[in-house]
Amino acid sequence: MVPTDWSSDGRFVVYNLIDAKTKRGWDLGIYSVADKKSSIFLSTPSSEANGRFSPDGRWLVYTSDESGRYEVYVRPFPGPGGKWQISTAGGGQPVWNPNGKEIFYAYADNKMRVVEVRTDSGCEAGTPRALGEVSLKSGTGRKEDDTPDGDGVLDDPG
Repeated sequence: MVPTDWSSDGRFVVYNLIDAKTKRGWDLGIYSVADKKSSIFLSTPSSEANGRFSPDGRWLVYTSDESGRYEVYVRPFPGPGGKWQISTAGGGQPVWNPNGKEIFYAYADNKMRVVEVRTDSGCEAGTPRALGEVSLKSGTGRKEDDTPDGDGVLDDPG
């Protein structure tokens, strides 16, 4: 189990867990702090990981390789509902802008993309646009996160 985010109200933790059937892919689990119980949020034959709650707690952005490469998707939380693909040519390590209107994600060759999203009735995504090059380090955890003012993404120097 690898925690990836807390909901902004502190009630839930989303985490990656190894697929119980295949023992090779990732699934997304949710831990309820109040109930002290875990449940599976998303389990498919594909690998889903890196879940992050939207600032209002109504959506979960994550990555999945269901298309044959990792892409970024959004689903309503706690569900049920559909899913919306946010990236168009691969993507990983998604994070919400604190304003809830944009999603940042990593793209090939240390490039970052940003997509405007509207989540008032379903999910509508704009066209991803490049933010420029950043230093994404490989390792055990997320290396970037939102700035407190919601204006960008910072690289963790550690």
